[in-house]
Amino acid sequence: MSFTEVNELVDRILEQVDGDIVLALPLGLGKPVALVDALYRRIAEQQQRSLTILTALSLERPVEHDPIPARLLNPVFDRLYANYTEPQYLRDERQGCLPSNITIKEFYFKPGSRLGHEQAQRHYISSNYTFAPRDVAAQGC
Repeated sequence: MSFTEVNELVDRILEQVDGDIVLALPLGLGKPVALVDALYRRIAEQQQRSLTILTALSLERPVEHDPIPARLLNPVFDRLYANYTEPQYLRDERQGCLPSNITIKEFYFKPGSRLGHEQAQRHYISSNYTFAPRDVAAQGC
């Protein structure tokens, strides 16, 4: 079966999977962002269901805040990331506004990227590449 719309695929997933969803995503690049965002939004609206996303190194668009390096780097980042959309879960987690029925559990962070992010630190899974499949399975995926 093929799907032409992401929402059709989300409908099918929600029809096929009863109850809570535990979703494992690949490390770094390769995440199906449009699908994950659509599923995230749909579950956020359905408080009777929950979504746990297991992932590693979610790609964030870098932003330089120091004014002098920002003059050089931010235009480069704008160009390199012009066609990239950050996952909604990542933006919401960073802003501290994840829906109560959605949990993000990450294996790896960019160093220093989650300082002060209590929820991200609380749900961090300390693992290494060798044990990642075991740890994903242990989370119910």
